[in-house]
Amino acid sequence: MFRTTLNKQLIQDHIGPAFFKRGADYERSHHVLSLEQDGSIVSGTVRGNSHQPYETAFLLGKDGIDESSCSCPLREACKHVGALGLAFMRKTTGSRNDDW
Repeated sequence: MFRTTLNKQLIQDHIGPAFFKRGADYERSHHVLSLEQDGSIVSGTVRGNSHQPYETAFLLGKDGIDESSCSCPLREACKHVGALGLAFMRKTTGSRNDDW
């Protein structure tokens, strides 16, 4: 079975503290343009520095995020994944974005 809720620590464990901070800034600034969940896959688009938003996704596992992908140059575990994770956390738990 997969975990359906995330917390800040699980997201940070996957992307690291620097990308977590930047992802939180992106989430607070409404850079997450869309968010969907299909079973254990969470996907969406996140506005970055490019003209086109980045396609971002992660796989929920029993211990948090098992893997992630992004169309940005880093390809995975980036600030866009952090922003998407925090937006998902806010949507599923009702957390306010000033909590992070």
